[in-house]
Amino acid sequence: MEFYRTIAYKFENIKNNIWISDKQSDNPTNCPSLTESDRSVKFDDCEKEHSFMCKQVSTQENSLEEMVTNLKESIEKQIKNLSTKIDNMNTSLQSRISDISEKTDKYTAPTMITLSERQNLIYSEGETVELECNSIGFSTIRWNGPNNNLISNRSALKIENISRFQSGLYVCIVEYEVGKQSVEQYNIQVHHTPIVTTKDSKILAGTGLNVTMTCNILSNPKPKITWVKINTGSYDNETITISSKTASVKNINNTYIQSKLLIPVSSRSDFGTYECRAKNGIGEQASRIELVGSAPFNGQILRAEQTSATSFEVTSTVVSYSPIYDCKVQFRQIPSTVIWEYRVKPNETLVDPSNHVYQHVFKFDKLNMNPKYVFQVYAQNEFGWGNKTDEFEFQPKTYVCGENGISANQWRYMISHNAHGSKGFDRLYECASTVNSENDANIEVEFIEYKVSRRNSKSDRLAFIYKNGKEEQIRSTVKLMASNEFKLKLFTSSYDEESAGFVLRFRNAPLI
Repeated sequence: MEFYRTIAYKFENIKNNIWISDKQSDNPTNCPSLTESDRSVKFDDCEKEHSFMCKQVSTQENSLEEMVTNLKESIEKQIKNLSTKIDNMNTSLQSRISDISEKTDKYTAPTMITLSERQNLIYSEGETVELECNSIGFSTIRWNGPNNNLISNRSALKIENISRFQSGLYVCIVEYEVGKQSVEQYNIQVHHTPIVTTKDSKILAGTGLNVTMTCNILSNPKPKITWVKINTGSYDNETITISSKTASVKNINNTYIQSKLLIPVSSRSDFGTYECRAKNGIGEQASRIELVGSAPFNGQILRAEQTSATSFEVTSTVVSYSPIYDCKVQFRQIPSTVIWEYRVKPNETLVDPSNHVYQHVFKFDKLNMNPKYVFQVYAQNEFGWGNKTDEFEFQPKTYVCGENGISANQWRYMISHNAHGSKGFDRLYECASTVNSENDANIEVEFIEYKVSRRNSKSDRLAFIYKNGKEEQIRSTVKLMASNEFKLKLFTSSYDEESAGFVLRFRNAPLI
């Protein structure tokens, strides 16, 4: 009951002589209450009249305030904890939802994108190309260019100032972790003025030949191709259109075309300047080829070879599209600067008809066989003289018995005496020679002339002595093989008879 009174006292006016709250009182120790008789408020000294109750009320009031404060703090703390838990739950829930959403998009097969037909797009050179590649969900995008090379990883592809070299197929590939790829293809064609080039700017030829001219055209769209011959002798360089029957066209691919023109050269009028022309809806371009009657060219001396003790041959080749009319050979002895020139009647042989290669052999006789010579050759056909060959050095060598010799890879010669061929030698003539190989090779020996009297009744006059000392009598022409050295010895004769002499040649034995 006292508890309720306390509450009533604190919060509302209660009748029946129950204490009421009077906040207007200036004396905190007064205890207001209602009287039963007149319902008036009276004030009692709480300390005096109602000390127990006033204290109780005061204590309960303080206790209640403390309880309310504690309750409020507890509720606020619980609300705060609950709010934190809710926030954590929301964060966790959002994370789980995001993770689930990501995994769903990533690991679940995406909606299939219908592959449309290849799109053919046409641009003019210099324009800007913009292409878009669409995807669904989490994916990677790559653009491949005409060479199947990666050019971008973005959904939008932009090509500024596009050129003819960038024509081709552009492919956008969308890849997912799970599922098939999505592919979009764009065939871009860049229209441009034709680009015309020729395989040769000048072609050398001769009458009687068939000449093929080749013209390469890069064009989009496809061009019209014509061949013309330009009459450079006319006032305005008039042109003559050549019949398409002698021209052929081959499509290498969609934009690269090759045209060939066949010209049978039957007379000098077929020589001149030809032009390949290409024209499409955007522009026109041309390239020229000059057909020229050619003098001999690419001459070279292949070899020089001693053919006897007093002669040698020079072999040369030259390219000529027409028969050779004349040849000249220039030579000099080293170190002299005096040049001899001989005009030689041509004896050419067409050794390589497909490449028009002629071969000539020039023979030189009764020259000094000891100096070193330098040779040059040049030839003439209906279109003039060709250039000289490069200088070619040659060292013929003819020894005389009594001189020591060196064997080389080419044939070298030895004669019995200086007057060989014009005068013989008597029975008192004698000589000795030693020949060594320059690279320690075996030596191949041939006696090609032998007219020598006998030494006596028992032996012949000329002895061939091997390196090991073995001696062989020479009686006629014969072939021998020595190691890296041999000796010759001519003895005097017991017979009073003149000998014409002997000639031998020797060289390092060829390796087998």
